[in-house]
Amino acid sequence: MKKVLVTGANGYLASLIINTNQHLFEFIPISRNQIDFSKVETIYSSLQNYQVDIIVHTAAMTQTLDCEQNPTLSHKVNVESVAEIVRYCNDNNIRLIGFSSEQVVNGKMSGSFFDEDTDTCSVTRYGQDKIEADEIIKNQCHDFVLLRLSWMFGLDYPGVTASPNLVKNVMNALLHRIPTQFTVNEFRGLTYAQHLANHFDKIVNLEKGLYNFSAMNNLNTYESARLIASYFTKDEVEIDQYILRNEEKYNDLPRDYRLSNQKISNNGIELYDLETNIEQCLTDFGWYKK
Repeated sequence: MKKVLVTGANGYLASLIINTNQHLFEFIPISRNQIDFSKVETIYSSLQNYQVDIIVHTAAMTQTLDCEQNPTLSHKVNVESVAEIVRYCNDNNIRLIGFSSEQVVNGKMSGSFFDEDTDTCSVTRYGQDKIEADEIIKNQCHDFVLLRLSWMFGLDYPGVTASPNLVKNVMNALLHRIPTQFTVNEFRGLTYAQHLANHFDKIVNLEKGLYNFSAMNNLNTYESARLIASYFTKDEVEIDQYILRNEEKYNDLPRDYRLSNQKISNNGIELYDLETNIEQCLTDFGWYKK
């Protein structure tokens, strides 16, 4: 059984990976208590305490505002720490499973369903740091799988809180009767996070390279929110009351971060469309029955 070190082990994605695959791998969960990725000079020596076959690096500073306000810290956590992990993996013949983000194309002025060969462009500190970290992995790491994630969604389960996402936002609006605005000027892939965990055994064996990991979505964020709402109520008046159009947000620079998933699909990992992802999530958590 291969030994897999997972950084950011208290996070949602890491928790899903570990809980779903603990019968297939021997996981070594690492939180900030064991390795502080803001202390770059300690990372290599800290990793030497563990003998593993694979490192899954999910630890990151992901909040856009935090990264903008603390650029030096963001660079240490999101870039410099990655360089140290790559160095350690190379020296010890360890495969690295890294995670990138759709945010590396958030500065693109045109285009959609970007593939892995698309030139990246970001207008945020987080996105820029991710671009730099990705280049380190692609150009320096001897053995890696780098997944470029879309907006991942899921729901809370005992002991683990899901990151903010569109499904949770829609449920909060409907269940608590809070009128909530959703922009019409944004298109993003939305992927059920459990798919990442379900396909983990295939992911670790992919050929070395970068892969987009995103469900397909032809709807804008407002339209996606309405689709999610339709699984909770068929009353159009109720949906109109709580799922509101926001015409102003991003009107000056409409967003389209959607990624093509053709490459990973060709490698036997099917991520489906938005509707299928929503149905699977709500079914798993008991909110939807066909």
